[in-house]
Amino acid sequence: MPKRVYTARHLAYGAVREALTDLVPRPLAWVSTRGGEAQPRLAAQSFVTLVSADPPMVGVTLFGEPQTLANIEHSHEFVVSFATADSVQRAEALLGELHPDRCEVAGGLPLEGADTVAVQRPVDSPLHMECRLHAVLNFGNGHLVVGRLTAFVVDDAAHDRADLALVGG
Repeated sequence: MPKRVYTARHLAYGAVREALTDLVPRPLAWVSTRGGEAQPRLAAQSFVTLVSADPPMVGVTLFGEPQTLANIEHSHEFVVSFATADSVQRAEALLGELHPDRCEVAGGLPLEGADTVAVQRPVDSPLHMECRLHAVLNFGNGHLVVGRLTAFVVDDAAHDRADLALVGG
């Protein structure tokens, strides 16, 4: 069976992103923050993972979202919400094609207040992880933002992963 080998000289951001998108389907998430004057901001992200179960912490890798990173570092709060295919389609209709890991969304999706942080979150997401900033680790052109969960909010009607927006696969 043929294989593609990516050696160190081939591992530029674009090649890594392309390989991961081709091979590893992963959920698309909205990272919501609040900017100056409590202005809500959403960024489409696809590199989200649990980094600790005790205490519960989530990690989000940001590539080229200076405003999202600045908002998190300023307020020390953010929410990670899994996107649905419908929310991505609505955002794309308003804003043009979304680019996971690179595109910041200024609005257009219905938002609601979070339960434990002063950040708004997308109404139609089936799952929200409300976080307080624990650490920002800088690696090359990426910033790993680690947040300690203050709440894990799950929609009781959300039993089917089929309506989650996936990148790749």
